[in-house]
Amino acid sequence: LSFAQKNDTFIAIIPDGDPQMFFVGKVNSMNDTGVVFNLVDMSGQFGGYVLLRLQEIREVIVESDYLQTVKLLVNTNERIGTELQPVLNDERLFDDTTDFFVAVLGQESAFKRVLQIRLKDGDSIVGYPSEVTNERIIFHEIEQNQITDAIGKSIPIADITQIGFDYLEAHLIEQQLKQAGDL
Repeated sequence: LSFAQKNDTFIAIIPDGDPQMFFVGKVNSMNDTGVVFNLVDMSGQFGGYVLLRLQEIREVIVESDYLQTVKLLVNTNERIGTELQPVLNDERLFDDTTDFFVAVLGQESAFKRVLQIRLKDGDSIVGYPSEVTNERIIFHEIEQNQITDAIGKSIPIADITQIGFDYLEAHLIEQQLKQAGDL
């Protein structure tokens, strides 16, 4: 991961909790507990961020036919100016001296941003955090673009293994909820 970050290299990460899933992109920031990854979608465009705990990474792939294809798509998109989906910000920076999980959840809470979390037990939940401490968050679940848990539930930050944020679907859900006055 350090080599990929220093050399601005595309890699694929397979998380431990779901070996059928993988993320493709570049390492944005890393510390001794986690890695923030700039994602690239299947069309070669920036697709948001994912934060993973290091111990949850099953495999890092540095060379494959798929990565070669992604590089080609990204290069083509950069050449014609379509590397970024509208409304997404691919220039976020992260302080690697902080707890990434607390920092990201705190920022997303402050701006009432929709995100996806994966827990140790494998559950994946879309929603938004409203209260964040160093130990836990209050998380409000969203299903089918509706807030299903207005009170929210307390989740220990240590139980969160992955956070997907600033991706297009989350942005669209967030905008719909804000327009309806629900967020």
